[in-house]
Amino acid sequence: MTGRSTLSILFLCFSTAFITAQESIRIGITKTDVSQFQLKSSLFESLLMVDLSQPNALNTISDKLVSAYTNDPGFTVIDFRSYDLVTDERERQKGEAFIDGYIVEQGKSEGANFILSPIFVATDNEITVRVIDVANGTLVCSAATPLIKGKTGVEYTRYYTALLIQQLNSRCFNVQYPVVRILKEKPGDAKELLVAYGLAMQAKEKQVLGLFVSQVENVNGAEIERQVQIGEGIIEVVEDDNFSIVTVKKGGDRIYTEMQAGTSIFIRLLKIEK
Repeated sequence: MTGRSTLSILFLCFSTAFITAQESIRIGITKTDVSQFQLKSSLFESLLMVDLSQPNALNTISDKLVSAYTNDPGFTVIDFRSYDLVTDERERQKGEAFIDGYIVEQGKSEGANFILSPIFVATDNEITVRVIDVANGTLVCSAATPLIKGKTGVEYTRYYTALLIQQLNSRCFNVQYPVVRILKEKPGDAKELLVAYGLAMQAKEKQVLGLFVSQVENVNGAEIERQVQIGEGIIEVVEDDNFSIVTVKKGGDRIYTEMQAGTSIFIRLLKIEK
């Protein structure tokens, strides 16, 4: 475990780009596209099990993404939420090609490496964030989370955004949020932890976190890393933008052993406690 207070250990590797931890990743974030909410009909709502008349809360997902990545020192955010995609052109062309091309050109002019473009996909009833490589305009990664029936309010958009950020950081940017240290313990058993996961990442009291370690498996002569859950905890206090206090609910003995051995442990959001 390093002594850095920053939240990111960055090794970003796509087929077209490699950015080391010493460099800031420049990302543009667009306004959440909720246009498919306009396709509402009573039958459509029934099939999707979601109230399509409430797009306003989902619009805030872009706001939360901007906040999270602005507060992460590994990223430089270019705010594209106010960019108008030209309504008549969008209507005329009836497709994503124009929109994606427009966004990419704006990204190039602003010096962005990647564009994060959130969109509500009605057919899948989910929010998807597409990651577009500005250098060549290709889709290189994505994150998605389904909407829970009847849960499209502000309280749940925080949860959806946290899941999206977690996927983006793990899958697209290889960013992990570590356990910093044990705060309370009994002999051989961790009871309370300080984790580098705070308000900026949409952390909230009563979120349930999984605690993981990385493990390397040998598969047909190739070393493949997998992530193994060793415990579970619940956020009791969100201290600030960067840190929270977690009460360990499961796996305290394993967590204690791994921390004493100097193993890096990281967290993932599992759910909101009911």
